[in-house]
Amino acid sequence: MPADQIKSAKGKLLEKPIDFLSVVEFLGGLVEKEVNFTHHLDSQTNILISISTALFLLSSSSFLGGNRDLSLLIISLFSGLSTLVGLLAVHPPRFMREHGQEESILFTKSISHFKSAKEFEEEVTRVVVDHEKIVSQYSLELYNLAKYYYRPKRTLFRWARNLLLLGIALGLFSFLIEILVKSSI
Repeated sequence: MPADQIKSAKGKLLEKPIDFLSVVEFLGGLVEKEVNFTHHLDSQTNILISISTALFLLSSSSFLGGNRDLSLLIISLFSGLSTLVGLLAVHPPRFMREHGQEESILFTKSISHFKSAKEFEEEVTRVVVDHEKIVSQYSLELYNLAKYYYRPKRTLFRWARNLLLLGIALGLFSFLIEILVKSSI
């Protein structure tokens, strides 16, 4: 959409009477939805870490206990890697979650950078009296949550899940080969 059409569309939008409380509730709902997605992903990651850790402990203890099957070694290695990547998904490394992005005043670090509660109060007051600033701060917070918080967690979760699935698939394949070789002897 060309810039003049955007301005025109925005002008038309602002010509209509807007219940700004509804706008704030809508934006708050979007932020809450993004936070809920992240909490759900964290729960999935915790389950994946538990399964990967259990598989790692069982397969590695069996392998080290004398059962030197290749399938156990494969499952042990991949489940161990999956556990490590899953642990990174809980708190992604800094290079994945911080790219020098602008922080909204809703962000905890932004709040703590103010010299006093009074200074923060003054900034909040400056924002809440201007509807465009409110929308801007909510939009900034929502964008940062999605791009720099949820997305790195999701990427690492997928890597951890795929490592575990690949390890199980390769372990199963190796196990079947071992059975075929042992039965043909």
